[in-house]
Amino acid sequence: TVSDLGEVAGMSTLDYTFSYAHPELGVTEFRVVATGSVNEDPRTYEDTLSLSFRVPEQVKRIAVDASHGNSGVDKLNRLKAIAAKVNIAVDILDGELPENSDLLLITAPSKPFDEEFVEKVRTFVENGGTVILCGQSDMGGRNLHTSGELNRLLEAMGATVRLNDDTASSISTNVFNPDSGLTKSLTQEQTYTQRAGCTVNPGNGTWLVKSRSVDANGQDTGNGAVLLAFEKLSGGGKVYVSGGLFLEDSTMKEPDNIWKPVSGNQRIVEALL
Repeated sequence: TVSDLGEVAGMSTLDYTFSYAHPELGVTEFRVVATGSVNEDPRTYEDTLSLSFRVPEQVKRIAVDASHGNSGVDKLNRLKAIAAKVNIAVDILDGELPENSDLLLITAPSKPFDEEFVEKVRTFVENGGTVILCGQSDMGGRNLHTSGELNRLLEAMGATVRLNDDTASSISTNVFNPDSGLTKSLTQEQTYTQRAGCTVNPGNGTWLVKSRSVDANGQDTGNGAVLLAFEKLSGGGKVYVSGGLFLEDSTMKEPDNIWKPVSGNQRIVEALL
């Protein structure tokens, strides 16, 4: 019990820090009760703080390649926060890819991949790993043909999905594949956003998100461009290919009120994790 933490000004907060060492692994909860007054009117507020204790071996890891001048690796704070809720750490790596990662994220590079890196990605997938590739329109000012460079990785993996050499920017859509476990729970009120990107050829894979294409009556024709696709590979690995950086901070902002659903981008990321 802590007494007299002081006064809290209107529309502001007060912080309190305490030290605690839990005796065993697992999840524990603290019941928090704050009592005070507002204009001499007594008030009581209650909430529950849930803490999860894990050893490092129980934490899964997402490795983010930052060794090739990759786009947007400094805009993954929301991804880190969402992943942490399910005991997944996000590691931004400017060097060697670790062997203990569960998922590999590679965004549009500004430097070419060398053969050693391509082979490491191929081996990672061959051993059952999951890779997310995020493309970008070459009109974004990068000094490399990004679609071609990422397609080199896809070819090495044995995937048939490819990034197209085109532009699909500033797109908001709610056309989700109802037959995919990753997107079937999304609603028409949830919006998927792609900026400064390109389209995707799903090959023998499965489309997950398309742009909206409507007829004269405003009905979706189903002929929109694919923006996100998935393919399961022969060695048991998986690859998700997006035309843009669909998991950057600006596409997964918290709703500004409790009645609004989270974005389609965030729901997909949560399902994938």
